[in-house]
Amino acid sequence: MGIEIGPGSLAGALALLGVGLPMILPDNKWVGFIFIIAAIAVLFFDVRITGWHLQAVSPSEGIRKTALAGLIICVIGTIGFGTVYLWPHAKKEVAASGHAKPWKHEMEDLFKTGFNRLLSTEQTVTFTAQNKANGLDTTIPVRFRMYQDFDSHTDFVSLYIPTFHDSRLIDMMPSLLISLRDQIPKLREQMRSSVEVGSSAPGTNLVWAKDLAFSGRVFIWTLNSLTAIQIGEISKAYRDKNMFLEIRGSDYWTFHQND
Repeated sequence: MGIEIGPGSLAGALALLGVGLPMILPDNKWVGFIFIIAAIAVLFFDVRITGWHLQAVSPSEGIRKTALAGLIICVIGTIGFGTVYLWPHAKKEVAASGHAKPWKHEMEDLFKTGFNRLLSTEQTVTFTAQNKANGLDTTIPVRFRMYQDFDSHTDFVSLYIPTFHDSRLIDMMPSLLISLRDQIPKLREQMRSSVEVGSSAPGTNLVWAKDLAFSGRVFIWTLNSLTAIQIGEISKAYRDKNMFLEIRGSDYWTFHQND
């Protein structure tokens, strides 16, 4: 007894296996299995019990079987690849550029979670940037957040400045930070009067946020570039107003972007 398999069917089965095996991946497992099952089916329906030797197949029958196998491959291939193309896939989260972010946190994320153990109030302040000489006329939204540290009976402020994509704005960074310095006392008083927050714990008296003293600490989060000389000059300008500036820039973000 022997088993005879036509050359066309054998070729078709091998072709289907060749397509199906690489597709057994997480996203297309079931499509790959369709091709493998089809290959097994081609062999199964062509197997014949002939005797104790392998029987040759006539040329005309071989051509017919090859054509049939080719048709099967085309039909199943069309169905399989069409299904893979049209079947909805889970969308992966990507950045605005269309590519996955190689980091975990944006600078603004670090600003939001920088002191998350403390109570805080926030508002967005809009600054106008104008320069008639170069035609600059735009607004800059700055996130102004005041933190209440009831343990030390003080509060402090933290500001986020978005990244500029206009070189004219980058040149104005030092003057913008000086302008922010002058606005901080007024903004702090506005927030203290608009929101009433208190804190109490066993063994401690109730303390209201309006009774906290300003520590003078100012944190500015921005990826806009500043030279070491500029940072030194701006920090001195803040100290002249009894404020202690800490700029968390690109070096801070690089170190903490994957925390």
